[in-house]
Amino acid sequence: MLGTMHHGVDFDMRKPRGRPRVDATPINLRLPPADLHLLDRWIAGQPDPKPTRPEAVRRLLRWALARDEPR
Repeated sequence: MLGTMHHGVDFDMRKPRGRPRVDATPINLRLPPADLHLLDRWIAGQPDPKPTRPEAVRRLLRWALARDEPR
């Protein structure tokens, strides 16, 4: 039944749950406390709006890979 109301919420008007799909492959990354502290310190030194941890990792990865010259 389209547009059914439940507790005042129109089911057809709700936003979808979860993260939106993106064209990327998720990875699971575990960092030791010392590395996480360094990442958080790097984030704190960035201009507002501060990047999230995942965005910070992406930026640092791109920066490191761009510096790597073929041998």
